[in-house]
Amino acid sequence: LLTDATPPDPIVEQLLDPSFEIDPVGTYSTSSQMTNWEVISGEWDLVTSFDGLSPNDGSKFLVGTDTFDTGELRQEIDLVASGFSAERIDMNVMKAYFSIQRANANNELDLGRVRVELLNAADDIISTALATGWEPGSYTHLTLPTTHYV
Repeated sequence: LLTDATPPDPIVEQLLDPSFEIDPVGTYSTSSQMTNWEVISGEWDLVTSFDGLSPNDGSKFLVGTDTFDTGELRQEIDLVASGFSAERIDMNVMKAYFSIQRANANNELDLGRVRVELLNAADDIISTALATGWEPGSYTHLTLPTTHYV
């Protein structure tokens, strides 16, 4: 969620399809992309359940396949194209709220991370708003609500 702290504007949800509801169940890779998420590397199965796990929100979630050791998804949000002025963004008064869920199954202690990076117009990283680091998990959900001023 993104909100402009002064004056109070309505909260705007910027992330498209955060719970992966648009695309059908199946396998996605760099050669078969999802609608709003870009597969940068690896292969992902979009499923409704997996080894006792179920979606936290919506009816589907992603599972990394055994084909690749690592995988990366990306969604880029252009705040100016979404109606926010560059001048307003540069005033450092906007707040961005992030919350993620991550879990492992089969007692596999694989590593995962979530990064939210703020880019300038040249696609250079100017700030990392959220970086979980590489964390293992086993049958656990990790929720990281955080706030970052844009």
